[in-house]
Amino acid sequence: MKTKSNRDGVLKKLRGLCLGLPEVTEGVSFGNVAFRAGKRPFVVLDNYKGVDCVFFYVDPGQRDELLSDKRFFKAPYDPREKGLCRSLAAIDWKEMKALIETSYRQVAIKRMLNALDSKQER
Repeated sequence: MKTKSNRDGVLKKLRGLCLGLPEVTEGVSFGNVAFRAGKRPFVVLDNYKGVDCVFFYVDPGQRDELLSDKRFFKAPYDPREKGLCRSLAAIDWKEMKALIETSYRQVAIKRMLNALDSKQER
């Protein structure tokens, strides 16, 4: 039960961060909650081999550094190795916000990015 409430709490915070980005919707992808920028998912609350985790795309320059942290692991369904999964253990929400924005920027179209940049300039 503890894991379920942790997952629910993480989902609530993910909603707050993801749905605040331009043109993001929440849906379900392969049975998991997914946040999409337009049609493309950029954050997925997942469970892989019994580990609750969050999938997101990363900046290629950050990938190796993040993988050196045991809370991050390769996503099994990401053959191009553009994303990672992160366990729900000890989430630093400031760090997670930055990772979510990076992931969003990997899939968002120019109009969405312009809206995000305009919002951040205010």
